[in-house]
Amino acid sequence: MRHLRVSERSRADDGFTLIEVLLAMFIVAVVMVSLIGVLISSLSTVTHARQRQTATALATQALERLRALPYDEVTQPAAGSVDAALEYVATVSGVVRFQPTAVLPGVDEALVVNSRSGRVQTQAVDGVTYKIQTYVTKPAATPAGQQTFNLTALVSWSSSVTNGTRTTAQRSVTYSPAGCLSTAQSPFAAPCQAYFTAQAGTVLGGISVANAVDSKLPVEGFGSGTLLDLTLSGVNSNLLLEQTASATSNAQTSSARSDSAASGGQIAVAAVDSDPSSVEGQISGSGTSGQTSGAQSLTGAAGTLSLKPSTADSGRADAAIQATTTECIGASGVALATGPSAALRPCASSRITPSGGDASLDWTPPSGGAMTLAQLTETGSVWRSVAANLTSSNAGACIQGSGPTVLGCAHAAASRSYADVLVGGTGTPEAFPTGWNTATNPGAIVRLTGFAESATAEDGTGAGAPTYSRTGSLLVWNGSTHQVIDVTAPPSVPVDIPATSFKYGSYYLTYEGTVSVEPPSTSRTPAARSGNALTDCKAEACVSRVSGGAGVVVNLEVTITAVPYDPLSVAPPLGRFSMGLNLGGLVAQASYKAAPNA
Repeated sequence: MRHLRVSERSRADDGFTLIEVLLAMFIVAVVMVSLIGVLISSLSTVTHARQRQTATALATQALERLRALPYDEVTQPAAGSVDAALEYVATVSGVVRFQPTAVLPGVDEALVVNSRSGRVQTQAVDGVTYKIQTYVTKPAATPAGQQTFNLTALVSWSSSVTNGTRTTAQRSVTYSPAGCLSTAQSPFAAPCQAYFTAQAGTVLGGISVANAVDSKLPVEGFGSGTLLDLTLSGVNSNLLLEQTASATSNAQTSSARSDSAASGGQIAVAAVDSDPSSVEGQISGSGTSGQTSGAQSLTGAAGTLSLKPSTADSGRADAAIQATTTECIGASGVALATGPSAALRPCASSRITPSGGDASLDWTPPSGGAMTLAQLTETGSVWRSVAANLTSSNAGACIQGSGPTVLGCAHAAASRSYADVLVGGTGTPEAFPTGWNTATNPGAIVRLTGFAESATAEDGTGAGAPTYSRTGSLLVWNGSTHQVIDVTAPPSVPVDIPATSFKYGSYYLTYEGTVSVEPPSTSRTPAARSGNALTDCKAEACVSRVSGGAGVVVNLEVTITAVPYDPLSVAPPLGRFSMGLNLGGLVAQASYKAAPNA
């Protein structure tokens, strides 16, 4: 019995044999190798999915950026070429086409080439570089005749898990039910239409009297006052047609002011707009009233300087969204038809009607006997300014080709005139300088007679080139004679006026200074036009400008003494001041941009 128990205990203590252990290790190794392969494959799949998700996000981002831009910036072609690294494009019969057969089978569309389309960018994310290509293409128009545009973003990349280059594509469509949609002119999307603007009017000029050294100091010899200032009459018109039409005009009579008082300067204003919250078919008009012509004066040891505006000029301003010939008067005084009676267009016009006495600057010596130093005499011609959107033909307005047609033309024009402008008046002195022609005495250091000017700028269908005309006879004393200055082609440098003295009883009046005339300028962008505004003004707005500001500028230093004038004398004069005249001028500007899909 004891022997059997020992034998049983021996079998219970038996372990794995070496073969069994080796076999178990082999089985475990095979399973582990299989699991590692599965794990590696899973990690590669996850990485690839993450990269594809990144590529999809970048494609979505590219499309959203396109959709957030102004419609015509995305869909209209511009000068230039596609990026060199761009794929899937070919030029067929001179047209660049998008042909991504390997990625999007069956797609073959005309490519819009601009700053947003036909472009390539790269972006690195988690160590992988993604190539982002954007395309705006133009498929066939819809059955309703509407032009849609396809937006495509292709994002390609390669990495250790892609086994070559991978590409993801996203497509979207942008269009307007009305044919096009533009945020190029306003921040809100609205039905597509052309952009117009037209401005015309005067650049304000005037006469000023101030201290000859420092304009902040009192005028020497005329008390404590620091200035006398005359502002010339002015007319202005403005028009804007985009998603909300707008038209404004104003007319202002001449005014005079000193440190403590003012006179004149009556203003008429008209303004309309077609904002949805406004009343339909607006008409606005007003006239000036109560023009005052009280003189503004400075008085001191050298006598009195008196500046007064014209006495009875009147102004009128009109504007209308549906303007008739009553509200729309051209620069020549002829009424303009803005369109057919059932489809009138916006217009703004203004005018100044000269009347009464002249604007002038007079000096009265202490012993009496006033003398005119400067004077502006208007003619009977009305000053006018107009800004209109025209779709009907009018004489002298947007008459090129077949005229404005229903597509419209922006017309801006202004005109004005002076019969006589005198600066540095001489009155009747005891003697004239040598060379002064007493037989045809101009009566002034500077004299401009028969002055008239007009400006016109147009853009759109039927628009003509910008024009500026100026006439008048300008005489300037140069120390030996009155030099004739051509106001249409003046000298490029100012004409000097040497110190010239005149004696009036106990007083000597001396003038010294310069006269300059700025030639008018015109410009047109683009300079070369085919005559078709729909193509000339499609990619970029057409702009015509006319500028005639600061046409005639006179700067004189006036010295009043009790003894003959001596520039080297240390004795202070009775009075001294600067006297400036800026005659201002006319400006006109018009612009037009065709509707994005016109």
